Amino acid sequence: MEWRRVATGLVLVAAVLYAGVLVHQNVGRVSPPMAKSLSTRPLGDVPGGRAPNFSLVSLTGTKVSLASHYGHPVWINFWATWCPNCRQELALIQHENTLYGSKLVIMGVDMEQCRQAVARFVHERDLTYSVLLDPQGAVSAAYGIKGLPTSVFVSRRGVVKAVLEGGIRTPAIAQFYLKKILG
Repeated sequence: MEWRRVATGLVLVAAVLYAGVLVHQNVGRVSPPMAKSLSTRPLGDVPGGRAPNFSLVSLTGTKVSLASHYGHPVWINFWATWCPNCRQELALIQHENTLYGSKLVIMGVDMEQCRQAVARFVHERDLTYSVLLDPQGAVSAAYGIKGLPTSVFVSRRGVVKAVLEGGIRTPAIAQFYLKKILG
């Protein structure tokens, strides 16, 4: 009977030590939750690839293409009115639009919603940057958008410098990505 207690004790000690080793080995591998929601990835198969050109209609009825903005840094933000994280970052995007003015082109690409609902939403929030409609989601598909919001940062030469999946919560995060295309 005594040998069973000793054996059980040894097994418990060994299990605790083994668990400690596993935890210690994986401490550096654990990603903070923010890093998962704000992951960056190159667009397409080649980092630094050219941004796919597109033409969409704005809320004012004007046809707007990405190619018409070559020569200017462009922030393309894929979003929708029903998306909570999109709603949270709109004020920050508007602030950056006001801050940079003509030095930066911001294109908000609304995914698969009717013009009236988007126009009402934009008017209520007093957004002044260009909001474009992607009613069938074709542009979103061309960019490989998997979730909302997603921001694509395009250089003056039309090269994708960064893709951010998840909402931009602070001006510091916005500045980090904007430096990639404004600098």
